[in-house]
Formats: sequence, C-alpha cells, structure tokens
Amino acid sequence: MTTSEFLKSAAIIVVILLVFGLAAFGLNFYTQPLIEANNAGAANGLLVEVLPNGKSFEEIDLSSAAFPENVLKAHKETNGAGFVFEVTATGYQAGLVIRVGVDAEGKVTGSTVVSSNETWGHETSLNGAYNGKDSSTLELIIAAGATPGSDTSEGYHKAIEGALNAYVIAAGGKLDPTIVFEGLIPSLHTGLVNNGALVADEVAASGNIVKGWMSTNTTGAAYAMTKGEETFLVLVNNAGEAVVYDVEKNDVTDAHADLVAEAKAAFGEVSNTLATGVKRKIKSLFGEDAQNNAAKLSFSTFNSVSVAATFEANGETVYMFQTKALFYNNHVMTAYVFITEDGKILKVDISTLFEEPEYIPNFNGAPDGYLDGFTGVTEDTFNADDTLIGGATMSSNAVKQAIEDAFAAFNSIKGGEQ
Repeated sequence: MTTSEFLKSAAIIVVILLVFGLAAFGLNFYTQPLIEANNAGAANGLLVEVLPNGKSFEEIDLSSAAFPENVLKAHKETNGAGFVFEVTATGYQAGLVIRVGVDAEGKVTGSTVVSSNETWGHETSLNGAYNGKDSSTLELIIAAGATPGSDTSEGYHKAIEGALNAYVIAAGGKLDPTIVFEGLIPSLHTGLVNNGALVADEVAASGNIVKGWMSTNTTGAAYAMTKGEETFLVLVNNAGEAVVYDVEKNDVTDAHADLVAEAKAAFGEVSNTLATGVKRKIKSLFGEDAQNNAAKLSFSTFNSVSVAATFEANGETVYMFQTKALFYNNHVMTAYVFITEDGKILKVDISTLFEEPEYIPNFNGAPDGYLDGFTGVTEDTFNADDTLIGGATMSSNAVKQAIEDAFAAFNSIKGGEQ
C-alpha cells in the first residue's frame, strides 16, 4: 500500500468514526431527557401510589430539620397535596421499611412495604390499613394472620407513627420533645432496645421528670426532664453513671449537674458490691480465689452491660462484663464476657442461648464450639458473622450485641488505652 492510499484509508476511517460519534451524541442528546423523564415518572408513580392526589414531587433534605431518626426519605408534593415518607422500623426483625403518604391535613392516604426481613409476610396485609388515620386517631392494627402480640404489627404501626411525626416537622411544626427523645433512645442506650426497637417500662412523671423509660433488663433508664423552658434527655446506666442530651443530640452533661443528680435519685441507689449470682459465676469458671478477689467496677457506656468487675485468675487480670441483651419475645439473654488485660476475649458464657427454639423458623442449633470460637478475639478481629446461628436471628443479634457492648465497656474502663 502506497503512502497516499494509506492516508486515504485512514481519512475514511476517521470520517466514519466522526459520523457514528455524532450520531451517538445526537441519539443521547434526544433520548437522555426521555430516559430521565421516564425514571422520574416511575419514581413519582411510587409516590403517587401512597399519595393519590400527588402529581409532582421534590425531595426534602432531611438534615434541614429535626426529623425522627427512623425517617429515611421525605418528599413534598409541590402543589400542596401532602408528603410521602419512607420510614424504617423493627418488627420481628430489623429492616422493615414502609412508604407512607400523608395529606396536607395530616391524615394517612396510603402505605406500602418497601422492604422487609419479616418471616411470615403478614406485614403486607397492613398496606392501606391506616388510611384516614391521623395522630389523634392512630391505634394499633393487627396484621391478618398475626397474633395479638405481633412484633410485625407493632413495627408497621411504629412506621406509621414515625411518618405522622415527620409530617409535623415537614409542615413546619415542632414535635413534643418527649417524642423526639423517645426516637433517640435506641441509638443512645441500647440496653433499652431489642433489635432496634425501644423496650422499656414507662415511668410516672415526678419533679422535673415529665416522662421516663425504665429498662426491663436492669441496664438503666432514660428520663425526659424539663429545666426552665427547655427539655433534656438524661440517661442512666446500671453503674449509676449519667449523661444529658439536648433535643439536637448534643452532650450537655457538664452544664446540668442538677438534672444528673435527680435522674440518679429516680433510678435508685447502685450497690458497690457484686451480687451473689455474679460471684458464683466467677467461682464456677475461675475458682474460689478469683471470686474472693473480685471487685465491682464503674463504666460509662449505656448499653446492655449491667455489671462490670475485675479479678485475678491464674496470674492475670481479667475483666468480666455481665450483659443483658434482649432477644426472642423480649426475653433477657444473660451473657458473661471475660476479657484479658490486653483486650482479648478469654471466655464467653451464656446460660440461655435460645428461648423456645421450637418457635424459631428454620432453626438448626448452634454449631459445635460456638462460644469457644470467640476465645482470643479482640475488638479489631471480632467478626459479627461469627455470631450467626442458622434460623436464630434474634439470638444471633443478642450475642453480637453482648460482645460489642462488653468491648465498649472495657474501653471505657481502660480509658481508651486499647
């Protein structure tokens, strides 16, 4: 091939590439808006499904106001028809997400399940069941086929409640601080929580306490307390430590010693000595000498740890953490996590790993050596997947929480040295 022939062929190829490139650009120029419009239309269709009078929507920036923490997404109908919220809740398991439409008057116009980890599928029967309800008429509705104490029904109800609370914020109003605090507790004091949902006995108002929540597993309490025109959340753990938060979740403990003192008094005096049952556990695992030199410790974490102690055994210092995570049917899983001075798990002891296993779907038992598998694990090497037990999700979650909470308490005692 001569040079002129080569240049001629190259020029033809370049022209062909330019033609196809321009054609592709033109196709994209005309089709991209159509694709975007179709996508927007599909997204709007999901929103209109729960807000039938809606036509066009704009997404609300959740950081622009104090929306409840369980609100994942929020949309405003631009013509004033109302709002659509995606809210997460915990039913039988965590991860229940409900899309809820609320009209301009604060009434539910529709609801549908977006995603779910529920076992039996009862949640879908509640789609639309709350239509016409508002905050003043909201009552728990039991899902078709579910029992009166159904966690799935409770979870769906909490999602609807969360959407109605979000409506108040989106419409420019303010929630009662006690409602805000109730939504914050699960992320601030996991001892009062089962699988992400608040589980506590309500405490009567007294003094500056306008509402309180006492743990059902002896891990602490939470109090909504007033001071002047402001309301604060005061958390107390089972070691008698306390922390104060404002409605924006800021730690303001140093400025409110009076609220701390009142909350501690309401919670009750904390013993400085180890309970007999805890001593017996130490003795059964490490011997009488370990029991005799064991001493109770204070800790500043707010989770499922109910007791912390230290003792000497076989020439080394051991830290013991009794945890009381909630699991199946809100029963208490009492676990003892023993950690060495260098931050390694020495032993995990759990008296009741399962409650009513015959009711656990697909349950196939804990693998051999399950608890022994945590020996030698540090906070950095701990793998939550190692806690998984086939079919026993809530037991697995409780074990995971027990170990994570024990490490957190260990770090609080060691002052962040580990």
